[in-house]
Amino acid sequence: ISCVFEYDRQKPPPLSYMALHARIEPDMQKHMICKDLKVTNISDIIQSLYKEFEEPPVSKVLIILNRPILEKEVADVKGRNNNSNNNNSNNNHDALAEYNLRVLNEIVQSGLWGGRVQVVEAGTGLAKQSSSYPIATENWSLVGSIIDFFLAVQASIFVGTAVSSFSVDIEITRFHRDQMENYHYLPHGLELSTVTGPPRFEC
Repeated sequence: ISCVFEYDRQKPPPLSYMALHARIEPDMQKHMICKDLKVTNISDIIQSLYKEFEEPPVSKVLIILNRPILEKEVADVKGRNNNSNNNNSNNNHDALAEYNLRVLNEIVQSGLWGGRVQVVEAGTGLAKQSSSYPIATENWSLVGSIIDFFLAVQASIFVGTAVSSFSVDIEITRFHRDQMENYHYLPHGLELSTVTGPPRFEC
């Protein structure tokens, strides 16, 4: 965690961060299950945060997603657009992937809540850069997910989605550690997810 947030090891301040599992990758856009619970536009997720928290509740947001998958989708857009068999469904997915990547890059650069909250990424990036551990570099997706999981468990606030077993597993772990500030982002906004007990994955 100290590596991610680059704080002074001699005088570490209390860590105050939100972990946001933004499940906006193209495979989730195309998956048909639990469509009524999905939010695949990153701006809609961000607006849900602003609606729930008018003032920043933390100093940093760790955003969790598979950036390489999103970047690959965007890189492949031109090829699909040149395919005569392309259809409106693909066009919609392509446009949303491009938009989500652009907004992701903007918030990592400029932050949230008017720049008052820093946005960082960790998992896959750290795994790919782990020159001391070749196994981590070779298995960057799995290792990155493990890194993100434990960072999310230790966050002050967790925001995830009911349509992801990864999000739900984090919430279950946090529930049994008495960390109850957990939310699902839904089409109507944020909703506390561990009020009556640990959530169940049903998608």
